[in-house]
Amino acid sequence: MTDSRLGAIGGHMLLRGHCLVLLTIALAACQQIQHSSDVAQPIGRSVTAGVGDVIFRADEKKSMPNAFGRADLFGRTTTTGMTVVQYGGLRNGNALLVRSGVDIQSNQTTMNSTPIYVPTQQTTSMSGWVGTTPVMGTASSSGGYFAPPIGAQGYSAARATIPIEVDWRRSPAVPISGRTLYIENATPTSITYSIR
Repeated sequence: MTDSRLGAIGGHMLLRGHCLVLLTIALAACQQIQHSSDVAQPIGRSVTAGVGDVIFRADEKKSMPNAFGRADLFGRTTTTGMTVVQYGGLRNGNALLVRSGVDIQSNQTTMNSTPIYVPTQQTTSMSGWVGTTPVMGTASSSGGYFAPPIGAQGYSAARATIPIEVDWRRSPAVPISGRTLYIENATPTSITYSIR
């Protein structure tokens, strides 16, 4: 095989490698927006709380949209709200849970949340005479600066407060925001529960 033929094969392999990298990046940029929540209380552990205490709090978020409306390649998220449940004591022998929350809407995307590097280059030329000798010179400098992100705008709206009476002796499991709250014991002044 000649050297030029080997060079052509190597060039095709390099091109295929670049195409594979670009395809991988393109597929990663096409992931669907995912919604999730982070629970503030310990999971799987029995906890006791008093009347008025927050027994469950979930901070809700979603994938930050990129320029194509898909999930951010780097996994960044944006807040979409929160759900809060407080213990309200007993009502008719049932545990009273008070559920409330906040919905948050914003226009936050990767495009308005990412700083941009702006490269700069400057060339200065000078010419003149030193005595009877012509002189010329050129100096170049390059650098740049980071432009801060534009930032997002948003608003929040309170969700309606919902009182929930739970007959915890018969049905101790209460589904909340993708988790389950199990009531182990309830008195007029306290509740013992776990979140799974």
